[in-house]
Amino acid sequence: MKRRMAFMIFLACLLVLCCGTLSAQEERWVYSYNGPVDSIDDAYSIVMGTDGNLYAAGESHGTGTSSDFIVVSLSLSGTERWVYRYKGPANNRDFAYSIVMGTDGNLYAAGYSKGNGTYDDLTVISLDTSGTERWVYRYDGPANHRDFAYSIVMGTDGNLYAAGSSRGSGTGSDLTVISLDTSGTERWVYRYNGPGEGTDKARSIVAGGDGHIYVAG
Repeated sequence: MKRRMAFMIFLACLLVLCCGTLSAQEERWVYSYNGPVDSIDDAYSIVMGTDGNLYAAGESHGTGTSSDFIVVSLSLSGTERWVYRYKGPANNRDFAYSIVMGTDGNLYAAGYSKGNGTYDDLTVISLDTSGTERWVYRYDGPANHRDFAYSIVMGTDGNLYAAGSSRGSGTGSDLTVISLDTSGTERWVYRYNGPGEGTDKARSIVAGGDGHIYVAG
C-alpha cells in the first residue's frame, strides 16, 4: 500500500478574524503536492518572501532517486508558481529542513544530501525567486558520516548561518554552525563537542538584534 503524505501547506491559510479577542477562523485554501511517484512528499519549513509569495521546503520521493530536496513556490491564493527539485550525487536521501529569504531577495534552504562516499552532507542551496538555482554548498565533516542542517538564518551582517549536527572523529555527533556568504563561500565552521562526547545537535538558530548568533539544541 502506498504511503502518501501530501505536502500540505495546511497553511490552510487560516483567515483570522479578530474583534478584540479571537472569534473565528476560516479556511481559505489547502494546497497539496503529489510528487512523481505517488509516495512521501513532506514540507518542513515555509517562509513568505519580500515579493509577497510563499516558499515551502521539504522532501519528495522521485523516480529512482529516493527523496529529493524540494522547494515549492505558491502565490497567496494558493496557486503553484514553480517546483524546484534537487537530486544529490548519490541519487538517495536529500532533505530540506529550513528555508529563509535573505535581505538580498534570494532564497536559502538548508538540510542534507547523500554524497558519493561521504554519506550525508550538510547542504545549503540558494535559489532566486523564479526557482533558478544560484549555488549548492555541501559540507562533509571529519568522519565522512552524518552531517545535517536543521535551521538557517541570515544575520544582521548579511551572512548566512546554518545550524545542525556533524559526526566528528571519535566525538559522536557535534553541534555544528556553518557561516556562508551570499555567494555560497564558506566563512567558518564551529563545532561543539559536549562533555559526554555523545550526540550534540543544534535544532534552531536566530540572529539577535545585538549582532550575535544564538543556537539551541
